[in-house]
Amino acid sequence: MHADKLYHQMLDREAAAEKAREEGVEAPVEVPLIEERSTTQALGEDSAWAKARQRALQMSGKSGAAADAQAGEFDLSMYSLERQKQIREQIKDLNPRERELELQLIAAETRSQIEYAQQIKAALDAERAGRLDRRERGKETAAINIIESRKRIRRPNAASLHDATDEQVPKLSGTPDLRGTPSIAGMSNWLQAIGHSAEDINKVNVIHVAGTKGKGSTCAFIESFLRTHGARTGYPKKTGLYTSPHLMAPEERIRINMQPLERGLLAKYFFEVYDSLPQLHSVYDPSKELIQRGPRTLQLWALLAFHIFIREGVDVAIIETHHGGEYDATNVIQKPMVTAITALGMDHIAQLGPTIENIAWHKSGIFKRGAVALSARQDQSLEEVLQKRSAEHDQVVKFVDEDERLPKVALKLEPKVQRKNASLALAAADAFLHKTAPQRCSDLSPADIETGVAQWTWPGRFQVVTQERSTWFLDAAHNDMSIALAAEWFAEAGKKIDYRGAEPLRILIFAHINELRDAEQLLDNLAHALFKHEVRMDHVIFTTYEEQDEGDGHVGDWSGAGLAAFSKVWKSSKASGRVTEAVNIPRALSYARDLAAKGPAAQILITGSQHLVGPSLRILQS
Repeated sequence: MHADKLYHQMLDREAAAEKAREEGVEAPVEVPLIEERSTTQALGEDSAWAKARQRALQMSGKSGAAADAQAGEFDLSMYSLERQKQIREQIKDLNPRERELELQLIAAETRSQIEYAQQIKAALDAERAGRLDRRERGKETAAINIIESRKRIRRPNAASLHDATDEQVPKLSGTPDLRGTPSIAGMSNWLQAIGHSAEDINKVNVIHVAGTKGKGSTCAFIESFLRTHGARTGYPKKTGLYTSPHLMAPEERIRINMQPLERGLLAKYFFEVYDSLPQLHSVYDPSKELIQRGPRTLQLWALLAFHIFIREGVDVAIIETHHGGEYDATNVIQKPMVTAITALGMDHIAQLGPTIENIAWHKSGIFKRGAVALSARQDQSLEEVLQKRSAEHDQVVKFVDEDERLPKVALKLEPKVQRKNASLALAAADAFLHKTAPQRCSDLSPADIETGVAQWTWPGRFQVVTQERSTWFLDAAHNDMSIALAAEWFAEAGKKIDYRGAEPLRILIFAHINELRDAEQLLDNLAHALFKHEVRMDHVIFTTYEEQDEGDGHVGDWSGAGLAAFSKVWKSSKASGRVTEAVNIPRALSYARDLAAKGPAAQILITGSQHLVGPSLRILQS
C-alpha cells in the first residue's frame, strides 16, 4: 500500500472515531489497514534482527514456530529474584511484539546455557570418574606396595638365633634347630583385631598342605577335584586357594574357584585389614614389640587370605604353608579338616634344618587333633618322624601310594612325580568330602577325577609352550630335589616330540639368586642331572632376574660375578654347551630365539627360579 493512501485512510478512521464519541455511539470496528506479519517478514530474512534471532533459536535447539508457540509460556519464576528484576527492566520500554521476541531470546540463551552447563557437567563427571578410577588403581598398587614393603630384609639362620623367644626342636638327629621369633607369633592377635576368631577360620573348612616339593601342584589338584565335584553335585560351590609365592602377578596367591582375585577386590579387602591394624600405617620397625610392629609380608598375605575366604564365604579353603609348618604363619589354623605332607627334601635348611629329620619335624607341625593326617610316601626315617608327630595329636598318619583311579594316560600327569601329587590330592579331597559333604554327594566319581585332571593347571610347573619351531619347557625348580626332576622331565618330554629325523637345537636358560642357597651347587646338580639323562645342550644362557631391557647392557658387580661363577661351574662340569651371559631376561629370550631361528627346531629349558620363569612366561605369552 502506498504511504499517502495509508495516511489518508488513517485520517478518515480517526475522524470517524471522533464523530462516534461526540454522538455517544460505539466506534466502528477497525479492520487492519495492513496484513499482520512477523518482524522477520517486515524487516526481511537478511536483517540484523532476523540473523540474531536465528542464532538464538539455533542455540536453543528449537524451530521458529516452536519458539513462537512458547512465547506466552515464558516462566519468569525460574530465574533468581535479581535476574527477574533485570529482565523486567530490560523489557519495560518495549512494545508487545518486541517484548515477546526479547523474552524468546532470553529463554533461548537460558536453554543454551543449560545445555552448555550439561556438556560441562558431562565432561566434569568423566574427569571425576577418571580421577576415581586412577585413585582405585592407585589403591591397587598401594595395597601391593604396602604388603611388599614389609618384607624381612634377611631371614635369620636357624643356628644363629639366641634370643629369649627361641624355640628348640627335639634332637631328632644332629644339632637341634634353634629358631627366632616364630612366624606364627602375633597371628591370632592380628586376626582378632581384624574381627576374626579362631572359630571363624575353622568354619571355612581348611585343607592344610605342607612339604618341600609339589605343594602348589598338590593344592591345585585338590582344588580341581573338589571344584569338579561341586559342578556335578553342588558341593562345594565355592573354593578358596592360597599359595605362595606368585609366578606372574601378586593376586595369583589368593584364588576363588581357581580364578585369581581381581586386583580391585584384593585392594578393597586389603584396606579393610589395613584400617584394622594401625601398625601397618608406619614403616615396619623390628625394634618394636612383636604386636606393635605388626605383620611382615608373608604374615600379611596369610591374614589377607583368611579375611578374604571368610568374607567370600568359601566352602573349602586350601592353604599352602610358606616355608615350614610348626611355626609357619598359616599354622594359626586350630581345627583343619585335612592335613597333608608332600615330598620332603633338603630346602630352607637355614630355618628348618640342619637335618632332613628336622625338616620333617617342622613340616608335620600342621597335624592337628581331629584332622585327617596324610602324607606322600617318604624315606623310612622321615615316615617315622611323621608317625610320631601325628601320634602327638592322637592321629595315625596315612601314607598315600599311587592312586589307580587316575587316568592311565594323561599329559597333565607327566612327569611321574605329578602322579604322586595327584594321588595325595585325591586322598585329601576324598577325606574332605567324607567329613563335610552331604551324604548324597560324598564321593568323587570317575568323571570327577578324569575332568579334575584334564582341567588342572599350574603355570610354571612342568609347563610346555610351543611357538612355531621352538618348544619352551618351563619349570620353576629352585632346590636340589626339584632341579633333578626338571632335568628328567625335559629329557623324557623332549624325546616324545617327532622332528621327522631332524635333531633339535637344545638351549638352557638359567638364573638363581639366593644368598641362603648355594646357587653354584644347584647349577652343578642340574648339569649332572642333564648328563645323567643324556641331554646334550648346544647353548647355555645365564641371566639375572632383571625383567626390563634397558640401559647400556651393563650388569651390576654382584650379578656380573654371579654370571661369571655360573659360567665357571658349567665349563668345569661334564655338561656340554656354548656358554653366554645375558644381563636381563628379555635379552636371554631374544638370544635363544635368534639361535632357534638358525636350526630346524629348538627345545629350550628355562629353570632355576620362579623369578626367572614368571617373567619369561609373561614375555612368551605377550
